[in-house]
Amino acid sequence: MKRPLILIPLPAYNAATPPTYGIKQSYAQAVIRAGGEPLCVVRPDDKRLSSLLPFVGGIFLVGGHDIDSEYYGEENMGHTEHIDRERDRVELALIRLAVKRRFPLLGVCRGMQAMNVALGGSLYQDVLTEMQGAIDHDRHIDKKTGKDLPHGALAHDVVIQARTVLAKLAGKDRIAVNSLHHQGVKTLGKHLVASAFAPDGLIEAIEIPDHPFALGVEWHPEELSGKPAEKIFAAFVSAARRSSK
Repeated sequence: MKRPLILIPLPAYNAATPPTYGIKQSYAQAVIRAGGEPLCVVRPDDKRLSSLLPFVGGIFLVGGHDIDSEYYGEENMGHTEHIDRERDRVELALIRLAVKRRFPLLGVCRGMQAMNVALGGSLYQDVLTEMQGAIDHDRHIDKKTGKDLPHGALAHDVVIQARTVLAKLAGKDRIAVNSLHHQGVKTLGKHLVASAFAPDGLIEAIEIPDHPFALGVEWHPEELSGKPAEKIFAAFVSAARRSSK
C-alpha cells in the first residue's frame, strides 16, 4: 500500500550556530509508524505552497515557539517570545488552504494554536498569567528541582466531548496527557469546535466538523504510547491516504 506524503513545514532555529531547520525525531517517527512518509519543507512562498499540495496527502503542523500576537490583533504583552513571522505566514497560509480544499490537517501544540489563529481565533499569551484559575501547563521543567521533565511525562487529564472525532479515536471520555505549552486558545476560531478541555477549562483539542480530517491537540501525542495517541496519527494518515488517491 502506498505511503502518503505528509508535508511538515520545518521550524527554523536562527539563534543556533549555524542557523538550523529541524524537527524532533518523534514527530517523523509517529508519522512513519502510522504508515505515512514525512516530507519536510522550508519556508515556501504562496505559489510553491499551492504547487506542493497535489503531491502530498496531508499537512502536519508541529510544536514550537509562540505565534506573533499581531496575527490575532493583540499587542505583545511581553509573554510572546521567539517570534518567527515567516513560519507564522507559511503555517497560517497552509491551514487556510487545507480548510478551503478540504485537505487532511493535524496540529500539535503550537500547530493547534496556529489552526485557531488562522481561522480568526485568539490566544492567551500566557495561560497561567491571563486565565483565572489556570493550572500550570508549562511542564518542561520540574519547578522544585529545576531539572528537565521527560516530554512524555503525564501532567493532567483532558475531558473529551461526546460525538467528536477525538471521542471516536480515544474510545473514552477522559485521557491522561502530557503538557508542554504556556499559551492556549482564548477565543475559538470560525468553523472550529472544542473537543477536549483541561481540568481548569482550557481548550485542549479543536476540530472542524464535516471536514475529511482537521484536528488540533494541545498535548504531544508523538511523545506518548498507547492507543489514543496512536489512533490520532493512524486516522490522520488514513485520511491522507484517501486524499492522495
